[in-house]
This record gives sequence, structure tokens and C-alpha cells, in this order.
Amino acid sequence: MKKILFPILFLILFSCNNKDEKLVAEIAELKAKNKKLEETLDYRKSKEIENLQMLLEPKTKIKFRNGNKISGSFTRFEKIPEYNLYVIDNITKQKTLVAKNLTEPNFNFDFKPKTEKDSLLRVITEMKIDGKTIEMFGRLDFVVEK
Repeated sequence: MKKILFPILFLILFSCNNKDEKLVAEIAELKAKNKKLEETLDYRKSKEIENLQMLLEPKTKIKFRNGNKISGSFTRFEKIPEYNLYVIDNITKQKTLVAKNLTEPNFNFDFKPKTEKDSLLRVITEMKIDGKTIEMFGRLDFVVEK
């Protein structure tokens, strides 16, 4: 009986020890993955802060020796998928390409109102993402100075 019991106890102890080693290895692997995730999250938070841009805009025309109201906001400034920018004609509804292959979130373009009564500028961006064309619309209401 002792001859049978001893090998059985040995196998049980050996198999438990082997399971403990596997658990210790898995815990170490999970700790390493968790540390990597924490580092990635910290890096991402840092990049989000670095990619903020502060915009300031006067609420009224700035007047000399007067208190003037200024509004401010933050916007993200990251490269985005390549896009084209079009101006949409208010009468014909046709779009005219004014900038292409842009990747920055900020852009500039020249605009001339067609008449003194123009008061609306409409733009559209088109970007291709995963084979789909995504359109984003913008609008600016304005008064033409004479």
C-alpha cells in the first residue's frame, strides 16, 4: 500500500507545484502587460495635452482704453486623415476645390464675396477613411463691409 500511496502523493504534489509555477508566470505576464497599458495611457494623455491649441476671439471690436471681452477655447490640433476642401456656391450649389491633400486641422483659403449682399459662406471637406468618403460641412455667416 505504501508503494502505491507514495507515487500518488508525489504526482499530486508535482502537479500542484507545476500549476503554481504556471500561475506565477501568468501573473508576471499580466503585470507586465498592465504596466505597458499604463505607460501607453500616460503617453496618450500627455499627447492630448500637447495637441491642444488655444483660440482667442474678441466678443466685440477691440476699443482703445476700454475693457474688452475676449472669449477663449481649446481645440485639438492633431494631424487628421488627408482631406480636400471645397467652397459651395450659394446659387448653383456647385463645389469648387480651394485646397487639396490637407492633413492639418487648421487651414486658410482666399474667399471673395460675389456680391455686396452675400452673407453666407458654405464649405465642405471630403476625406476618405477605410474606402468610404466622409463629408463634413461648415458655415460662416458674415456681413460684407462696403
